[in-house]
Amino acid sequence: MGKEDYGTDITGLPEMLLYQNATLSAIVDCCIKSTPNSSGVRSIITHNYDNLVELGLEKFPDKKQNFQIIYKREQNLQQNKIPIYHVHGYIPYQDNNINYDDIIFSEDQYNRAFQDPFFWGNVVQVNQMTSGVGLMIGQSLSDRNTRRILDSIRNQPLPNNNYILMRKPQFKQIGNPSPELDTIREKAEKYLEKFPRGRMKMPDKEPGQIQHILQKIYEYEDLEFEKGFETLGLKLITFDDFSDIPLVLQQISS
Repeated sequence: MGKEDYGTDITGLPEMLLYQNATLSAIVDCCIKSTPNSSGVRSIITHNYDNLVELGLEKFPDKKQNFQIIYKREQNLQQNKIPIYHVHGYIPYQDNNINYDDIIFSEDQYNRAFQDPFFWGNVVQVNQMTSGVGLMIGQSLSDRNTRRILDSIRNQPLPNNNYILMRKPQFKQIGNPSPELDTIREKAEKYLEKFPRGRMKMPDKEPGQIQHILQKIYEYEDLEFEKGFETLGLKLITFDDFSDIPLVLQQISS
């Protein structure tokens, strides 16, 4: 359903979004259980331009008033408000009056913000990541500016209590028969021609032996996976499937 179906009238849209997106629903649930300057969510930082969280909060007008949208330097946080920082700009669904000067969209704009330690979005991220418990959701850490900020925090005498939700590495099991096993066998035969003293694995033991080798590799990959986040000063919370994210958030909010 596109914007042409709703226009500026968003009647029914918040309900539809929360129904179809369990993760968004869980994030909004955390929000509505929060009290400014007291408990729950202290702030939200998003690199997205959309206002999905804000639309979800439309379903709870008495709670929505606790939040303030901030997307440019000139805005000041009001008292008794929980900020939603759009550090790359803001393009709300129901508003066509967009000032594109406030949006980091091009590579040139991104590079200028990346190189400016006093860019308001960078300052906000450092302040928020060092003033409480942080949780990253939907972050691949492919954004080099985010990695730079995390690295700068890790190397400073600043509090750092940040977590990241990441899916566990998915490792494949080798069956018998399987195309993977055929490929491994074919390559082994070629190596055997070069190293005649070598021996092929017994056919009946081959799948189990290969799986055992792979399991050791997977265990090593798991350790390296966790160490990678530790080097950025992040504590890792893993899940098996993306449908598990709402369950983790529900446990936190409860």
